[in-house]
Amino acid sequence: MMKRLFFLCIAHAGALCSLDSFDPYLSLVEIVSTTYSYHSTAPWSPPEVEQKWGAGIFLGKGKILTAVEAVRDAETVYIRCAQMPELFAAEVVARSFPLGLALVEVEEDLSTLLTPLSFSPEPYPRVDYLHIYGYFQRTRRYVEILQVPFRGVSPGSAVFAGDQFVGIVAGFGGPLLPSTCSLLIPASDIYSFVQAPIRKTLPASYQNLTNPALRNYCGMPDGLEGIRILEDWETLEAGDLLLAINGHSLNNQGLLLHEGYTIAYIDFLLKTAEEQTVLCKIVRAGERKTVEVPLALLKPTPSKTPPHYYIYAGLLFACDQETGKVLLKRVLPDAFTLGYEYVSDVLIDTVNNQKVYTLQDVSLSLENHRGAYHQIRTTSGNLLVLDRDESTLAHPHILKKYGIESERYPHGCTGGFSRLLSSGHCLLSEHFCL
Repeated sequence: MMKRLFFLCIAHAGALCSLDSFDPYLSLVEIVSTTYSYHSTAPWSPPEVEQKWGAGIFLGKGKILTAVEAVRDAETVYIRCAQMPELFAAEVVARSFPLGLALVEVEEDLSTLLTPLSFSPEPYPRVDYLHIYGYFQRTRRYVEILQVPFRGVSPGSAVFAGDQFVGIVAGFGGPLLPSTCSLLIPASDIYSFVQAPIRKTLPASYQNLTNPALRNYCGMPDGLEGIRILEDWETLEAGDLLLAINGHSLNNQGLLLHEGYTIAYIDFLLKTAEEQTVLCKIVRAGERKTVEVPLALLKPTPSKTPPHYYIYAGLLFACDQETGKVLLKRVLPDAFTLGYEYVSDVLIDTVNNQKVYTLQDVSLSLENHRGAYHQIRTTSGNLLVLDRDESTLAHPHILKKYGIESERYPHGCTGGFSRLLSSGHCLLSEHFCL
């Protein structure tokens, strides 16, 4: 990891190197991405929209290389070049968070507008100045930064030593870095990523084995180090103790020695895993063995979607992001919910004496209940009791009061209060998509 990311400081003295062979306007593009963030306690609200700018390097046809920070969590991505103000819709086709790189593609062939940047993984020469070409966020113009501050340069900016491309800027300096410093992703890592951007990997979910009691309990032999796998993965099983990958021994933090550098095993696989499988030495149920493990493709994560929710008479039900269990996320303050507004983020055990495991269980238990009172019990022992008839009247009032257009997400679900009978009873939905 330390080989990949290091501090980049702009020198203060020395002669400038000629850049006559490189015109940044011919190989550099602006990247405009938009991200949405949703409120977990008000999932019906419109998401907060944030737009950010970055830079990218043209690789040929419709391919653009950039830093992953420039397109992190992006819902929409557009690129623009200096030769034409038109925005081109783009798609993130590959990401590598360990390497900090992303590959973006547009449908249009930009070869008539841009010149592909060619480079090699050779180490860059020692020079007095590094030239950074990027998109300056405050002025929205391409600029060459020769002096401090360096923090104004956007992620994905191209870094040159003389006329040799040496890497791209990973991101802004951040609160722990001096204002004259940032992080550089070297050309060697970029070269490796460009050759095979959609890499193969092993599970990233594991537990370190530094605690002696945990090591003894798991049956780790004395003198050996490794990590405990937390999920089934092809021929690996949850609980396996992973000792080595392709002959490279792991320590108790999941690090291994490769080419003289200590790196995370995930980084090792991203750099070297061209083959379809790797050999893993493991301890399983106290027995040492070697297993051949297929590698899985590492693809971009899907776009964010609004959290699934269901609201009933002021009670907001949602799913815990880690466990998937049903939560009573919050209770919307109202005269009808008086005394319950303090209840939040509690796991639901039963609704009307029925065990619930999904939001659909909750909605069906409430909407098809015939008793005089609704009873919601939490795993912590709380009991919420609602008058059923009054719930029917309070529900539309609370939705209107808080400006909630839909009582549930995803939308378009049948059933619910839209199908309540005048008596207050509700029909069983034939199709339920919660």
